[in-house]
Amino acid sequence: MADDQNQTDPQQVDPNGDTATVDWEAKYNEMKQHSREWERKAKANKDAADELAALKEAQMSEQEKLQQQLADATARADALQAEKEKKQWIDEVSTETGVPSDLLELISASDRDDLMSKAEKLADKYSTKVQPSVPVVLGDGKHAEIKQTGSAKDDFAQFMKNAFN
Repeated sequence: MADDQNQTDPQQVDPNGDTATVDWEAKYNEMKQHSREWERKAKANKDAADELAALKEAQMSEQEKLQQQLADATARADALQAEKEKKQWIDEVSTETGVPSDLLELISASDRDDLMSKAEKLADKYSTKVQPSVPVVLGDGKHAEIKQTGSAKDDFAQFMKNAFN
């Protein structure tokens, strides 16, 4: 209730104790106008910066333009070569250590040896030495060998005997 009074009350108390009416709509419009002014200035500065960049590019000689293009192409080629080498390291290290290559792609490494040492640590820590067990099926491999004991009562008795022993 007190919050509602503060929001709708157009009067504000000065530190001196005087009450004055505050025109909030006028303050809003003034701030909005100030904001628009700075927005216009920013757009003008952006346009001036674009013109300056175009002027600098126009003043560059043909040789300087070619040198810039060569530098850009060299940087892209180096990045592609580094990516290719990293993929080759990952494939080699994955086959040597058994660590999946998609996991090795997430590891940052400066060279092959660094990647190998990190992969070996992963392999040592998370490898499972236990061979998975395969169920043994007696018989011809297609059908289980079933011993016929006679009656269902005898089978149940044998089952219960084996279960609790």
